[in-house]
Amino acid sequence: MKRVKALAVGLSVLAAVALAAGAAAAQQVRWIVATGFAETNFQTQNVRRFAEDVRARTNGRLEMVVHSGASLVRLPDILRAVQTGQVQAGDILLFLYGNQDPFFEIDTIPFVAVGYDEARRLHELQKPHLERRLAERGVRPLFYVPWPGQGIVSQRQISSAQDLRGSRMRTAGQTTARFAELLGAAPTVVQTSEISQAFFTGLVDSSIYSPTTAVDTQAWDYARFFHNTRAMHSKDAFVVNRRAFDALPEDLRRAVLESAAIAETRGWEMSQRREQEALQEIRQHGLQVVEPSEQLMSELRRVGDRMLEEWVQKAGAEGRALRDQLRR
Repeated sequence: MKRVKALAVGLSVLAAVALAAGAAAAQQVRWIVATGFAETNFQTQNVRRFAEDVRARTNGRLEMVVHSGASLVRLPDILRAVQTGQVQAGDILLFLYGNQDPFFEIDTIPFVAVGYDEARRLHELQKPHLERRLAERGVRPLFYVPWPGQGIVSQRQISSAQDLRGSRMRTAGQTTARFAELLGAAPTVVQTSEISQAFFTGLVDSSIYSPTTAVDTQAWDYARFFHNTRAMHSKDAFVVNRRAFDALPEDLRRAVLESAAIAETRGWEMSQRREQEALQEIRQHGLQVVEPSEQLMSELRRVGDRMLEEWVQKAGAEGRALRDQLRR
């Protein structure tokens, strides 16, 4: 009789353990995360630290599996992949969706927000507009991180906007092409991987890009000057499928948001640090880093103001209100 009771107790204990294990397993969630940049890129490194922080805060109940370098989804397709639930989360480059809505690209208008302080102010004004538009697409942004500011690379020193008139300026897309046109330069779209060859063959003699791109393309081999204008800071946004986020228990949602706030602060710091490291590296290789003159900056800001007015024409009353807030 005692043996029967002992066996019954043992079975009850085993059943309780099994139920507890099953409940714990049911609470474990795995998210697939897509990014478009390499493991060595600071944006990817920040996403990985975010994923690690979430795992630690949730005691492993929420795990994010990060696929970097566009190995799972191409960079321009990540937003759509998150919308449809192909992946639960991803790191997107906002301006890639400027053709869908102008509010995604305002931070790429040159000389509207110069340097990190102005970029932060523009971001705070832009943020509610972005969140509403992303919500309409079924995704929730968790944090935003800017890229280093962009400067003008050239084979001769530039003291005024007049020095760029007639130059052959490499551009990366529609916004910088319009910037070149307004300066009186001839815009030529050249992919990053082809910048060096474009300079060597004389296809272009100037370009606007960040010091990190200067490092990546070894600009010291084909140019002499980097004018540190800090023209604009485009941003990445880490977004999550709204239904996937809402399906989490409340404590996990709270942990994600807490980790996201830390990731945004860390990301801005990493961007600024990477900018300074890149500037130091190009100096060491002989590319002259020039602080632009007041005259040059004043002239370039006027071009930026004109481009902002053109942007307002596309963005309508909502864009006009943002412009007025920015000017105040």
